[in-house]
Amino acid sequence: MIQNDLLLYNFSFDIYFSGELKMMIAIVSGIEAKEQRLLFRGKEREDREYLHMIGVGDGDKVFLLQDPAFKELKHIHLPITV
Repeated sequence: MIQNDLLLYNFSFDIYFSGELKMMIAIVSGIEAKEQRLLFRGKEREDREYLHMIGVGDGDKVFLLQDPAFKELKHIHLPITV
């Protein structure tokens, strides 16, 4: 389960890395993977972390934050380059 502000997404398929989860979230939310910050158990998770190794299991919540730097750049309509 992924929560972003007032939106809630449920994923029920095998995902192994945090980066893979970010790609799936990008498809349904429109927030690009590079703009996402995933938090689980109070810590931001890196793209290369195995989800099962950090304890993510069925029914757990992973919180999604949009990186404020990207959000602000989009708001003022500047191209984003990384």
